[in-house]
Amino acid sequence: MITAIISGGFTALAVVLKAKSTRKDRFSHAFNELVQTLDDLEAHINQQEQRIQELQAKLKEYERLDDEKTMYIRRVGHWFDKACAILDPEWLAANPKPKLPESLRNTIGKDKLS
Repeated sequence: MITAIISGGFTALAVVLKAKSTRKDRFSHAFNELVQTLDDLEAHINQQEQRIQELQAKLKEYERLDDEKTMYIRRVGHWFDKACAILDPEWLAANPKPKLPESLRNTIGKDKLS
């Protein structure tokens, strides 16, 4: 009978230890999954930041090219204005050069073209 009680006690102790071990394994597994998920998210964020930097560089290049095109068009326009004044002042008086709209002045004014 004492053997049965001692045996039962050890069995109960083994069950409790196994339950704690299983719980610890579950927590360990959940923690490892969480760490992996965070690593994956960090890698994804780094990729997105790289992509944003690439897009910002492209945008800056497109803006620079747009400014160059605008500068060229303005210079050609001024050249035509001078040519018309020399070649046909009457036509120039009847057809004045269009004025730059105020809404565009800040984006393509002389300070942007320098």
